[in-house]
Amino acid sequence: MATALRERPYRDFLNASLHRRFMQSILYPLVVCYGIAIWWGTLTSPIWSWIPFGPVGLRVFLLVLSFLPVYMIRITSAQAGGRNAPSPHDAARQYGFRRAFFTAVFYVLSAFVYGEAYIWSCGGRARLDFTEEGRLHERIKLNERPIYLRYMFAALGLFQATMHMYRDYDRITAYVGRPQSDEKDPRTELLNNAPGYLRKAALYTVQTFTVGSALYFIYFRKVCWDWTYSVARRLKSLGKTSKPTGLSPFLPLVGIFLIQGTLLVFLWQVTNKAFSLLRAQEPLKKGKPLTNDSKDPNGSLINGLKSRNMQVKTAAFWELTIITGRFEDRRKTIFDETDRQKGPTVKQVTDLCLAEIKGVVERINKATAPTPPGAQSAPKPLPLAGSAQRLTKPLIEGQILGPGEPPETRLQWVEQAASQIARTHSSPQNAQNAVAREYLKKGQQKAIEVAQQAESSAKGYKETFAKSWPGRFFRRSLPRVANSVLFSTPYTKRTVILNAVVALTNLTVSSLKEDGPGQFHHLVPDIIRTFTATIKSIEAYMYGLEVHWTDADTLAKPESERKKVEEVDGLVKELKDGLSKQLGAFVEYLEGIGMSRLEIQDAKKLVARQTPEVVQVR
Repeated sequence: MATALRERPYRDFLNASLHRRFMQSILYPLVVCYGIAIWWGTLTSPIWSWIPFGPVGLRVFLLVLSFLPVYMIRITSAQAGGRNAPSPHDAARQYGFRRAFFTAVFYVLSAFVYGEAYIWSCGGRARLDFTEEGRLHERIKLNERPIYLRYMFAALGLFQATMHMYRDYDRITAYVGRPQSDEKDPRTELLNNAPGYLRKAALYTVQTFTVGSALYFIYFRKVCWDWTYSVARRLKSLGKTSKPTGLSPFLPLVGIFLIQGTLLVFLWQVTNKAFSLLRAQEPLKKGKPLTNDSKDPNGSLINGLKSRNMQVKTAAFWELTIITGRFEDRRKTIFDETDRQKGPTVKQVTDLCLAEIKGVVERINKATAPTPPGAQSAPKPLPLAGSAQRLTKPLIEGQILGPGEPPETRLQWVEQAASQIARTHSSPQNAQNAVAREYLKKGQQKAIEVAQQAESSAKGYKETFAKSWPGRFFRRSLPRVANSVLFSTPYTKRTVILNAVVALTNLTVSSLKEDGPGQFHHLVPDIIRTFTATIKSIEAYMYGLEVHWTDADTLAKPESERKKVEEVDGLVKELKDGLSKQLGAFVEYLEGIGMSRLEIQDAKKLVARQTPEVVQVR
């Protein structure tokens, strides 16, 4: 089929779909805001207490403004795949200061808007007015209660921002290798998990109250009071005192924060979860692939497969997997389009999928390649002929001692220092003194023993720190290292690779009946060889991968369980399943299309064995 039309970029279809999902995701936190707005009311009128007009509608509007900053964080920071780094410390560095600052500022802004909305709605009843009138003969005083409440809401925003970064809320986890025909309904998922969100919200609020209150009374009380007083004295005639007036009654104020803080964190939880669930839905529109609306569907799909944007590429490979697995009519067009400008459609799709799979082998080879020796310094150029400069240094008179190897460990440094002391204080006269030589020998041996004890103690301290809770931040765990090498960094490409494997398997199996032009069978040997080489490389790498001394969790496991990584095992299983299906479909034709009998037997053995053989790491 000729395809002379200019393909429309895949991003156009994806952005339109994401916009629809974004508008749907707003409905769920909006329901929570409506419930909170009713809770804040006085419930005096049977109609105006709940009808979404008047005071209730205004409170809902303010609460919507409070969760919109969270959507700004998610839209700008969403990633199709989580952060991938050998250790949490490396992941934190990859996250970047700017993104962390941006996340913290917008969560604090969200908490501030929520707090102001509550103070505006319930300030009089809860004694949260900006000032206290006092008695008739007293001047107006600044009220510390709203200062404390605003501070606690800001602390809650910082705590939530920390958890957002630590738990990687920006990760979109529902992109999977195989197409899903039974996706979870977001409404059902949110309703079923609502009690868990509420418990987590209460826990976060209690933790923030405990730490935040201690820091407030120790460090920040005077600072918050002085800053607020300096602003308020320009707006109202306040008393000259600049000392905090007190938080009494304190227990009702604590109850206000615990309840409202729990509701705020619950709103954040629903907002984040609704966004993630809607964003992670399959790339379909009315049950059909997104690119079906394009004048050149396969051209737009190829445009997405080539994209450098990971979100666009991930969605395009997921759609390719769905097309090759569910939509037979659309799959046939991939085989039929042979006169595309840059090559047949099936050839371009196959090459793009194989490039993602071969990338695994390339990253493994790069990680296991020996470190090249340090480049030697270039020799200095000789002076020109006729120069009076001396070409060689004068000969050294006296005893000549060639330089030894530089010390590398602490023990070698001590040995070198002790030897130097012995050589400095020795002479032909005292060398004959056996007593002096004996003392020098004992001193050197004592220094070595002290160095060994120091190294042993230092090693013990390091291991103790690695097992502690703060040490988790610096652990180079084996699963993290393996995932970083196989699936790239700083964000994982695992779903793209899985989708490429499944899509190639679907195309290979269906080509026997649907490849009318008969061009795909020439690509099958390269696909099988790539699958075979990738499985071998992964198994060889995992066999030779050593557990880092900081990885306390892996070291605590039995020896047979240490190198079982769920993500890596899932990729190997997908590769073996795909290789098995390809061999089953083309077993009678493989020798005729260019594969040797040895290659075929090698692939069959690889699929047949359940556990990897002991292979030598290259």
